[in-house]
Amino acid sequence: MTEISNNKLIAFGASVTGSQHKRDRRPNEDAWMGGQSKFGTFIVISDGLGSKPNARQGAKMACRAVKDALHHWGNSVDASPTLLLRLIHILWNLYGRLRL
Repeated sequence: MTEISNNKLIAFGASVTGSQHKRDRRPNEDAWMGGQSKFGTFIVISDGLGSKPNARQGAKMACRAVKDALHHWGNSVDASPTLLLRLIHILWNLYGRLRL
């Protein structure tokens, strides 16, 4: 996956399907996301979360939770890194229940 904005490369990445997944003919379950926040460029990487039935969706939701948490946390005044981690966890759990 590559993201391009104004003809400038922002982020790029790749994920390789593991040998066990290839043998079992299962898709790659990893996810990643890159973007910009008020603090600069960010890249989020999530493993397939245990090869569970919804592992790919869970990995995507984890990336989205980080992106959204950075946005909200960045708009706060003097928010601690601990609050950012808590917000990521809350959003990931919420997104899992909403089945986005």
